[in-house]
Amino acid sequence: MNEAQLLRIIQEACPSPPAPQGIGDDCATITNHAYDYVLKVDSVIEQVHFTLDTPGELIGRKAICRVMSDFAAMGGAMPLAFLVSLTLSSRHEEALISSIYRGISQTLALFGGKLVGGETSHYKEIQTEPPTLFPLNISISGLASINSDRLVTRQGGNSGDAIFVTGELGHLLESQHHLTFEPRLKQAQWLANHSYASAMMDLSDGLAMDLPRLCQQSDCHYQLNLANIPCVAGSNTNQALSLGEDYELLFTVPSNLVDMMTKEWHQQFPKLRLSQIGELCSLDNPSSPELKGGWDCFN
Repeated sequence: MNEAQLLRIIQEACPSPPAPQGIGDDCATITNHAYDYVLKVDSVIEQVHFTLDTPGELIGRKAICRVMSDFAAMGGAMPLAFLVSLTLSSRHEEALISSIYRGISQTLALFGGKLVGGETSHYKEIQTEPPTLFPLNISISGLASINSDRLVTRQGGNSGDAIFVTGELGHLLESQHHLTFEPRLKQAQWLANHSYASAMMDLSDGLAMDLPRLCQQSDCHYQLNLANIPCVAGSNTNQALSLGEDYELLFTVPSNLVDMMTKEWHQQFPKLRLSQIGELCSLDNPSSPELKGGWDCFN
């Protein structure tokens, strides 16, 4: 099965409210008067998201920043509290674990929020030949808050809205971008505060995977201009579409706000590239071009 099939199994076995309260968006939300509390859980796993050659501080940073990126996707929700669950084996040394938590602490000091608890577990060793090597697993649960009128989900897009992405896409693993990226909290907060973004998500699985997800939640199709997709130097359009872990913002803007938004964006964030790559269209029109690829953790 792939990731989409697994999500359907979970939804059928354990019914959830529709997004944004339940399954279907970057985070789940709980409404409390004028505020929404935003919740997210994410894991990084040895040999999938990092290796033991990766500096521990960068492992901790990535674990937290992945959650921060999802907070950004909801309109720049303000980080409040984090729980860290760590599962390790005897081959994972004390110095590594200490450096991971230093990285977590440094990242929270930079972007906000507090580490308030967690859990530690140890694999039961099994003697096999060759030896079984159990992976280090770090699971982060995060809580953030946002004014209810500032919350942005994947559901708000409409036919005619322009599609934008921040930054550049197609980072290769060798570039280390997946360890050092900056979650776009400030930019998302600015978009939400000015009511520019009608729908938004972060690009963690590749544009070819994530754009159709946003369109599905907004009941729209898309028309994409491949020539406008911003590629990282040394990458190509296919890589920009298919490689995950860019952690940029994908968002839509009503057509009557595009000129004002882009003008003010360049004043606010002159060093961060902004690209209009297409527009949403009605379900009467087929999406074009058909997108394939992207990161699926089950393939």
